[in-house]
Amino acid sequence: MAPVMEQLSAQVAGKAKIVKAKIDDVTDAASGLGVMALPTFVFFKDGKEMDRQIGTASLDAMKKKLDKITA
Repeated sequence: MAPVMEQLSAQVAGKAKIVKAKIDDVTDAASGLGVMALPTFVFFKDGKEMDRQIGTASLDAMKKKLDKITA
């Protein structure tokens, strides 16, 4: 998913921020968010969880989720 996320980050620059966190480094945050499987993508807006993607997804699918949230 790294290449997809890099492409997505470039496409939404200035509109959304993509942040990668290694689960081993942020176990408390992952636990608090209820992350049970990898990869898990959590979409936030103004500090509130808006959507979640568990497992891999295409660039188009991830872009559609972000577009819906940032519209």
